[in-house]
Amino acid sequence: MQSYLRPKSGDFRIPVILMIVKPSSISLNTRGNADVHDITDQVAGAVLQSGLKDGTVTIFCPSSTSALTTIEYESGAVNDLRRLFDEIVPQSREYAHNERWHDGNGTATSAPRCLDLHSRFPLSMGN
Repeated sequence: MQSYLRPKSGDFRIPVILMIVKPSSISLNTRGNADVHDITDQVAGAVLQSGLKDGTVTIFCPSSTSALTTIEYESGAVNDLRRLFDEIVPQSREYAHNERWHDGNGTATSAPRCLDLHSRFPLSMGN
């Protein structure tokens, strides 16, 4: 981050960075219970369709029962992630959320807090 001191008198310049934002969205159908999806191709398609070559790709997950992470998408890593959730956020545990809302959704709202709701990736020359 750059900082600027204002001169005692006279003109001064502050650089302004302009950014083009091209929103896009993808839809998923999930089964719940740590259902993991590889969205790489869908995100790459949205970036390609945007026509942007340089910048930052931001992915945001607006749900309280889902999250984002980067993982090598292969069966062993995906199963390890599911087992991790089973160990740290077991469905058999009592959750205050369930007591408050009586919806049995305590695991689904707690597990995503272990991951991110957004991720950012650099985009350079379209890659």
